[in-house]
Amino acid sequence: MPYPTDVTEPRLGVEAFARNDAASQMAQAAYLLLLGYELRRGRERLLPSKSGAIETPPDADAALFRMPQIVVEGRRYRFSEVAARESLHARYRREADRYELSRDLAFRLQTEPRESLAAALLLVCVARGDPIVRAAAAAAGMEITAEPMRLIGVLARGTRDGDPLVRDLSATALARVYPEHSALRRLAARSRRKASAGTARTSLLVHGTFARDQEWWQPGGDFHSYALANVLPDLYAAADRFEWSGGYSDAARMLGAQDLQAWASNHSAANPLIIGHSHGANVIFVASQMGVFMREAVLLSCPVHWPQYAPDFSKVGKLVSVRVRLDLVILADFGGQRFDDPRIAENVLGVWFNHSATHEPAIWQQYAVPTML
Repeated sequence: MPYPTDVTEPRLGVEAFARNDAASQMAQAAYLLLLGYELRRGRERLLPSKSGAIETPPDADAALFRMPQIVVEGRRYRFSEVAARESLHARYRREADRYELSRDLAFRLQTEPRESLAAALLLVCVARGDPIVRAAAAAAGMEITAEPMRLIGVLARGTRDGDPLVRDLSATALARVYPEHSALRRLAARSRRKASAGTARTSLLVHGTFARDQEWWQPGGDFHSYALANVLPDLYAAADRFEWSGGYSDAARMLGAQDLQAWASNHSAANPLIIGHSHGANVIFVASQMGVFMREAVLLSCPVHWPQYAPDFSKVGKLVSVRVRLDLVILADFGGQRFDDPRIAENVLGVWFNHSATHEPAIWQQYAVPTML
């Protein structure tokens, strides 16, 4: 069953481990990804040259998780080592016991914020049967593991998961540490289809990373159909709709922006409204820097990497950001959650964690997203 897109009152912080329903697993994943942030910051604290540049939590919602400051040693750990050090073997053998073991380790970590205990929690969660917890633990565990291929294997398998949140989190985390992995080449082959010339309507969708073959944004897909019928009657719906490779790299986004510029020119698309999801929104930013004028850019769940990805404000009439609270995929991307520029209208929905929620028709209806455009 897919992870929900409508979690509104999650358990926050270590309390996420008190239960193990789907919403709690998503909150556990957020906790584990934030633990990865804290382990990285702890290593920065060991470096005198970094003493004045420690990252702040990536979002105000992250502070609600009350992540303890981990006492770091700057080491990397093998599972056999932490299992012996933290006496895990007796309870680790059965998969059914691993949730309770991870729960107990998470609560211990709040009062014993030790690096080896954090490693034990992450490595136990990597072995759990809950896909989103496993993927988040593998992503965060790369900060501390001495057995990286084990975690890379977990992330690679996660890219084939049927749930879009698990797939996107796994692919994003894998791309950050192993961008040449074959699992990612399968997800982001560069398109060879040439854009035909013609006259476009004046709205279009731009998909995000690893989403080129997903259906939601294409003509006939659920979000495209909803938007065309209820929000944007001028949404482009011909077979030669715009697409880009969806690759996870600066170069892929630059090439995507170049392709968007060419597509708009070939279709005489003057001053369109463009909706971009995830890094597709950053493709839109780069396209504006390349001279594409648009009356409005709508940014759905955009990872904020400012000022690396910023629009040419003189080319965009209106900028609207729509996002969820503490997006798990953005956490795995190490992006910012919100824009901090008054020229971009921020709209934070009342749901948590799920990167796909911002292109769910039910969410658009429930939260009156069309009124935000």
